[in-house]
Amino acid sequence: MRYLILILILFCNTLLHSQWVQQSSGSSQLICVSAPNDTIVWASGAYTGSGGGSIVLRTTNGGIKWEQVAILNTYPVQVL
Repeated sequence: MRYLILILILFCNTLLHSQWVQQSSGSSQLICVSAPNDTIVWASGAYTGSGGGSIVLRTTNGGIKWEQVAILNTYPVQVL
């Protein structure tokens, strides 16, 4: 019985903690990240590819798919 309780505690503990996975930001230098909940995350910074400028990325599914948000700014976005 003790082993069953220990296994349940360990299993539940791993389910309760969010799992972070490092991802490449491509040709950008991210400065700010904001996560209002478990699935929605915003990231912003400077685009370092040709032309430079700003970049704002967002995900609505916990980071599985990221999309670039169109902005009209040529300076790096530092605050979300």
